[in-house]
Amino acid sequence: MFPDFQVIGMNLYSICMALGLTFALLFVDRVGVKRGFSLALQRGLLVAVVAAMGCGLFFATLFQAFYNWLETGVFVWQGMTFYGGFVGGAAVFLLLWFFVLGRFCKDKKEPIKQFPVIADAAAVAVPMAHGFGRLGCLFAGCCHGRIADVWYALPMRIDGEWVKAVPVQLFEAIFLFALGAALWVLLVKIPQGKRFPLLPVYAVVYGVWRFCIEYARADERGETVVAFLTPSQLTAVVLVAAGAVYFIIWYLRKRRTIMGRTEAVQAFEQGFGAKPTHLFSAAGRINVIGEHVDYCGGQVFPAALNLRCNIYAKKTEGNTVRILLKGIEGIIELDVNRLNDYRDLKYGNYQAGVAYHLQKEGTPIVGCDLYYDCTVPFGSGLSSSAAIEVATAVAFCELAGVAYDKVHLAVISQRAENEYAGVNCGIMDQFASAMGKKDHAVLLNCSTLAYEYVPLELGEYCLVVANCNKPHNLVESKYNVRRQEVETALREIRKVKEVDCLAALSVEEFNELKYLLSGVVEKRAEHVVYECDRVKKAVVALRAGDIEELGRLLNESHYSLRDLYEVTGKELDTLSELARREWACLGSRMIGAGFGGCTISIVKKSAVDGFIKRVGDAYYTTIGYRASFYQTSIEDGITVETLV
Repeated sequence: MFPDFQVIGMNLYSICMALGLTFALLFVDRVGVKRGFSLALQRGLLVAVVAAMGCGLFFATLFQAFYNWLETGVFVWQGMTFYGGFVGGAAVFLLLWFFVLGRFCKDKKEPIKQFPVIADAAAVAVPMAHGFGRLGCLFAGCCHGRIADVWYALPMRIDGEWVKAVPVQLFEAIFLFALGAALWVLLVKIPQGKRFPLLPVYAVVYGVWRFCIEYARADERGETVVAFLTPSQLTAVVLVAAGAVYFIIWYLRKRRTIMGRTEAVQAFEQGFGAKPTHLFSAAGRINVIGEHVDYCGGQVFPAALNLRCNIYAKKTEGNTVRILLKGIEGIIELDVNRLNDYRDLKYGNYQAGVAYHLQKEGTPIVGCDLYYDCTVPFGSGLSSSAAIEVATAVAFCELAGVAYDKVHLAVISQRAENEYAGVNCGIMDQFASAMGKKDHAVLLNCSTLAYEYVPLELGEYCLVVANCNKPHNLVESKYNVRRQEVETALREIRKVKEVDCLAALSVEEFNELKYLLSGVVEKRAEHVVYECDRVKKAVVALRAGDIEELGRLLNESHYSLRDLYEVTGKELDTLSELARREWACLGSRMIGAGFGGCTISIVKKSAVDGFIKRVGDAYYTTIGYRASFYQTSIEDGITVETLV
C-alpha cells in the first residue's frame, strides 16, 4: 500500500526523519550542558551522536537486507528498518562513549561517570525521534495496516482508491510522543537520586508495546510469532532484555544503601531484643559562607547534607532511656527523673542535655530504646553534634506524642550544647540541621531567626567537601576564647555607639570605630564585620548565577579566617591552598569552628575525580596522612519514618 504521489510522500518522510534526528541531537547536547559535562565531553557527545545516526542509517539498510536474505534467499539492498538502525547506531555510540571519548577528557573516567545521565537523556530522545520517524512512514505510505471500516480508521487514497484504513503509524507515533513526554517530565521533575533510571523504563514499555503490535498484525502480514520473529519482534525482545539487565545492575548498586538500614535494624535487635518502630533523622551541615558570625548576631548561609544522624527508636515502659551508639560498646542508660546528673558522660551527654531541656519546658520524656547510626564524621566540622541533638529532640517529641516546632527544637538543641555540654556555640548548626531544605541553602539572621531559602544552583559546578582528618573538639579548642574576644570588642564599641551586636555594624561604621580596639580583639572584630558583608555579596552572586564571584568570596573568607580570626591551622590551610591551585576550582575555604575539620571547594563537576586525586595526593605528601573526600548532596534537615 503506497500513496499515488511518491515524490511528495518521500519528501515529507525525509523532513520528518530530519526533524526527529535534529531533536535527538539538540536534546542530548542540552542535557550535557545542563548536567555539567566538560567541554571535551560535550563535543565528544555530539560526534558520537552524529556517528551513531550515520551508522544507524547504514545498519538500517543492512539489517533489512540480511533479513530479506533469511526470508527469500536473495541478498539485495532494498528497504530500511528502524530497529536495525537503532541497534547498530546504539552499538556504535556505546563503543565511542566507553572506549574512545575518555581519551580526550582531562578526567578519563568522565564518560563512565556521566553515563547514567546520558542514558536518561536517550530514554527521552529516542522515542521522540522515533515518533517523528513514524509520522514520516505514514506520509510515505509504508505499513498503514489493515484496510477496515472501523471508527478509528481514516480515509486514505491507496492504489488510486479512497478507502478507510487503520493508520498504524499514526497511532504508534502518538504512543511514542506520549511515552517520550512522560519520561521528559520524570527527567525534569524528579531528581536522579529519587527515581528509577529512565532507560529501562523506555526499553521495557516500548518493547512490550512493539511485540504486542506485531502479534496483532501477524495474520495480515502472513507471519507468525512462534515460527519466525519479525524484525520488529526481534528488536522488541532485545529491548526488553537489555532494559531488564540495566535495571538489575542499577538495583544491585542501590541495594548497598538499603543494606545499611538492614544492618542498623539488626544491631538494634541484638542490643535491645526487639525491632525498632521508628526512624528519626537530622542532617549534618555545611556553611557556604559566614563563618564565626552566628554567635555575633550575623547572617549565615548553611545547607543540610545527606550525611545524617539516624536514630532507630522504640518506645518502652518505665522511666529509662537506653542508648546504643554504633561503634561504641555498651548501653548507656538515662533515668528520666535524674536528667541533670549526666553532664560528665563521655557519650550520651548531648542526648541527656536535650532531654533535660525538653523536660524543663514541659515535654514529657518517655522510656525508650535509641540506636544511633551517624554518618556525619565526628570532629569534621560538619556538625555531628547538632545532628545528634536535633534528631534526639525529634525522637523524644515524636515518641511522647507531642507536637513540636522545628525552629524551637533548634533552639532547645543549642541550649543543650551551651548550658549542658558547655560548648558556647551559636544557633547556625542546629538551625540548619532542623530547617534544611533539599537543594537550597538557608539565609539565616542569627539575631532574629528570620530566614529564607535560596536555591543552591551551581550550574556546571558542585561543592566538594574535604576532611583534613585532624580531629577537633570545641570544648578543648580555642573556640570559646574567640567568643570571649568578640564580646570584648562589642563592649568597647558600645562605649561610644549603641549597637545590638557586632554583625549590626557596616564595613564603613566599623572602620570609623576600630580605633577603639587593638591587637587580636581588633582582628577578630574585623573578620566578623567583613564576613557578614561577604555573606550578603555571596547571596547576590548566587542569585545572579555568578559562581566565579561566589568562589572569590569563599577564598576571601578563608584568608580572613586564617589571618584575622586564626582558626585554620596547617592542615586546613594546606587543603584549601591545594584546592585553589586546581584549574577546575573557583574557590575553597575552611568550614566549621576550625582547628581541624573540613573545607568546601567549588569544583567543576566534570573534573571532580581528578581534583580529589591530585589534591589528596599532594596533601598526603605535605602533611603525612590522608584527607577524606565526601560525595555529598543538599537534602532536607529532619525526616521521620514509621518502620512497622
